[in-house]
Amino acid sequence: MYDCEGVVTNDPKINEIYYKFVQEQMVRALDNATEYLTIIDNLKAGKPLLSNQIETLKDCLDDFFPEGFDRNEIYDTMKELYFIIISEDQYIPNLVEEYVLAACIDEMQDVVNMDDEGDLIVPMPHRDEVKKAMEKYFVEEFGESEEEAAEVAEARIRGIEDFSGIIDYCFYDTDFMMLDDVSIEDIVRRGVNDELGVGAMEPARKRMPDGSVQHIGEPQKSESFTFRMKM
Repeated sequence: MYDCEGVVTNDPKINEIYYKFVQEQMVRALDNATEYLTIIDNLKAGKPLLSNQIETLKDCLDDFFPEGFDRNEIYDTMKELYFIIISEDQYIPNLVEEYVLAACIDEMQDVVNMDDEGDLIVPMPHRDEVKKAMEKYFVEEFGESEEEAAEVAEARIRGIEDFSGIIDYCFYDTDFMMLDDVSIEDIVRRGVNDELGVGAMEPARKRMPDGSVQHIGEPQKSESFTFRMKM
């Protein structure tokens, strides 16, 4: 699962409902970007695709990647991104993967906004229960008035439902946006990878039980990680 930003309530069960819905919305955004191709089931399962299927995938997703990105990396990137989001474990994607995920979410938000009937907005499961738990948390932890807490909770839930708040509420930062102006090669050459702590092309990182993170495929490599809360 994408390692989302912060917590939303003091109730683990409510948090699980919230983040499970975020996970489903992220998958929905990726599925929309891939135009619900039948080959996506194989991609989600990590199964190999035929060469013509990979070319179809590249044509479909090219616009969601940074300019100049190697098209031959699109398949592997999407396979890992689906794995990160679908997995039961928590993973932190690299910059390119975050860029693609954000682009897919923006596209899905546009699709939802164009639906005048509102039929494309899927309500959060147990919405009232989640909202009440969030209100309680905001009052107790941040000293919000009940009215303010209700407004914040509603805005956050609505932002997940219509995709407008997923990037703001769930991403740690927007460092990935630099890929619109700086090439991946420049990021690597300038050492920005080390400064940000998240590589442009490094493997995604897995959240460990002690709060540290480890790169996929490098079980001995870990680093401290600060968990933050956004309001």
